[in-house]
Amino acid sequence: MSDLVEARVSYRYSTLSAEDVFDAWLDPVTVRRWMAYALSAMGLPADIRQISIDPRVTGTYLFSDMRDGTEMKHWGTYRKLMRGRLIEFSWFTNAEDERHGTSIVAIDLQPESEGCTVELSHSMDHKYSEYLTQTEHGWRTMLRAIDTTG
Repeated sequence: MSDLVEARVSYRYSTLSAEDVFDAWLDPVTVRRWMAYALSAMGLPADIRQISIDPRVTGTYLFSDMRDGTEMKHWGTYRKLMRGRLIEFSWFTNAEDERHGTSIVAIDLQPESEGCTVELSHSMDHKYSEYLTQTEHGWRTMLRAIDTTG
């Protein structure tokens, strides 16, 4: 197995509970809403094509949107689901990375008296080292979109 690098992002929700944030990642209607907002915030078209979610351990998901006439697909498998505590899934955008299975996202939800804090880590092949800052920006934008559209 190759060496891995890790993107890390923290985000605090003042009004959304850990359960709310957990549910926001697994409900197709909610994902469509916050994903469109996040794409728009990143200057991309908010042209969502597919949101498919089987929210169980070993269940799969597919999120896709159109960019410059190409459907960009993001897919993977849920590895751990602990409501209000943890979501862990593989995250792929190409078949080569899927074959190696090295792209894993963990969303650690920490309930607080008001709201919650999320610690998100994305472990990926070292060949993506130069994209760590961009990856962190993307995840942070998604977390903020959940807060804004939640």
